[in-house]
Amino acid sequence: MQTVYPGYPSRFSYKWSFRPTSLLWWLWLKFPQSLRARAYRVLIRWFQLGEKAHVSRLRFGIYAKTSHSPDEALAIEFVRAHTSIPVPQVLDVIPYSPKDESFPDSALLSALGPSYSWLTLMTALPGQPLFEDGVGIRLVDATEEQRAVVGNVLSDWISQLRNIPPSHPQRVCGFSGGSFKSHRISGRRVGPFDNPAEFHAQSFCTVVDPAADERVERLVAERPHKKYRICLTHGDLLLHNILADDNYRPIGLVDWECAAWMPEYWETASSFRSWFSRMFIWKDIVLDSFPKYEDDLLLEYHIQNTYDP
Repeated sequence: MQTVYPGYPSRFSYKWSFRPTSLLWWLWLKFPQSLRARAYRVLIRWFQLGEKAHVSRLRFGIYAKTSHSPDEALAIEFVRAHTSIPVPQVLDVIPYSPKDESFPDSALLSALGPSYSWLTLMTALPGQPLFEDGVGIRLVDATEEQRAVVGNVLSDWISQLRNIPPSHPQRVCGFSGGSFKSHRISGRRVGPFDNPAEFHAQSFCTVVDPAADERVERLVAERPHKKYRICLTHGDLLLHNILADDNYRPIGLVDWECAAWMPEYWETASSFRSWFSRMFIWKDIVLDSFPKYEDDLLLEYHIQNTYDP
């Protein structure tokens, strides 16, 4: 029997406990957003241990991340509440400008231009990424049994996400029903789309390379008429976002900014994008453990050879 959730969050709500630190944090969240934003700005300025893109690693086991939408934080907290997938705990989500001390109300955020965004504070997770720049793929040293464990754990995580009923039965959209981000598609947010047919009519799903044969052209033409389930998708399920222990067992999944309600094959397709599809170890894990969509992966191969996000 399918679980039906009463609703999907449209705003962040801190899940407090009776631990003293949790109660103190709950009290802190009662302060105005403008005051908290100024405090976080100081925290990032003076207690930052490292920065990568728009993510700052701070002291006290905390990460601060800026984005153009609160969807990532909402998706993380929803997944944390309704699955056993190990994800960070979100501590706060507020409209935020790293430079301007004047602070907007969240209702005005969309009219303020590109200098304003959202700041999410979240806890760090244990483990190390299975891929790191300058280090490479940790799984090179793993045994076949350890690699099989990686595949089994990821298969379970994907299954849990796919078992969550969509908030909009046919809508291809972000977690909250609006636009979404996908590294496979663009650096900008796209959508939403009313149904998979509208999604598949876009250029990022129809451009194929000249080497494509008649079968590929036929699949492109048939795709808008094909029925797809809509599933909650991480959207960037790759080695650098999978944290593992010393035995290579996955113990954390991070970076949910591409989380969205997508056609059922998208988790597999987005995990096969660009040069990741040529990592021999990762390619084997995806083919063996992820949901299988032969036609869609064939299309993705030819589309990605031509389409440049």
